[in-house]
Amino acid sequence: MKSGEISIQQIKNIGIGLNRLHLSDGRALLCPDDYLPQSLSETLTEGRSLSAHEIDELAFSSACYKAEKAATLLVQRAEQSVAGLRRKLGKKNIVSNKSASGSKMQAAAIEAVIERLLAKGLLSDERFTRLWLEGKIRGGSNTLCPAKLKIGLKQRGIGYDTITGEMEKALSPEIEMAMLQRRVAKLRGKKAGQNLEHEGLRRLLRQEGFSKEAIGLWAEEEG
Repeated sequence: MKSGEISIQQIKNIGIGLNRLHLSDGRALLCPDDYLPQSLSETLTEGRSLSAHEIDELAFSSACYKAEKAATLLVQRAEQSVAGLRRKLGKKNIVSNKSASGSKMQAAAIEAVIERLLAKGLLSDERFTRLWLEGKIRGGSNTLCPAKLKIGLKQRGIGYDTITGEMEKALSPEIEMAMLQRRVAKLRGKKAGQNLEHEGLRRLLRQEGFSKEAIGLWAEEEG
């Protein structure tokens, strides 16, 4: 080994596909094989010299380990959206190096972990959206309307197609009608004394995102 080169001093296996590497520069890295190129993971031996590129690959694998560990804890506590998990992981101290290269490595590690969780079915925007909608609908708030649900999901980083698809599934005609009736009762109470006419209510309901079918059925029942 040439003077100044960094080498592997010790390798300790601490789990399936997970090794702790002690390097000659004093660093200790937990490196899962899943985030290492096979050409590197299969040639790691004690005393082996490492190129600058290989050291970066080991550091990246270690960052992925930290990010996946943090992500797994978050997912176990509550359902996560992709955008929400990305934001929460971004606040973690996954890479201690705060330089531009360190920030870039942290962002890349987070994306690698998100892709892995998506592939394993542990992360799903569709599932997050479905459960979020179910919770809101179950709450039965008289301030709830389709437009507000869409805004809430957009604020959580959910895409248009997912919002549209899951809301179509969640808002059955019966559920939408019950929601509309609660809104009508709320609006009439809020606008009491303002002589809110039938057409005024229809206009407000359209603005709140209720379907033409639901508004039409309500209008027929109102006579």
